[in-house]
Amino acid sequence: AAPDFDLSTISLDLGGGATSLPATTGERTEAWYDVQTKLDLAKAYQEMGDSDGTREVLQEVMAEGDDGQRAAAQAMLDGLG
Repeated sequence: AAPDFDLSTISLDLGGGATSLPATTGERTEAWYDVQTKLDLAKAYQEMGDSDGTREVLQEVMAEGDDGQRAAAQAMLDGLG
């Protein structure tokens, strides 16, 4: 028998942050969403303790993202030390 888990207390809110920033132009293109996915990936690497992986993905965001995405990536980079 499968264990009985109470999933009602689990929050999927990851703190908003970069994923809630609007695109500078007001339009969210496929490329914008691709960069957002990279920000999410960087957060996952950071949570796993993979600083090198986090930095690598954040450098891509810095090169490809809009102003808001770059600001979020820079804030994450600054937090890595």
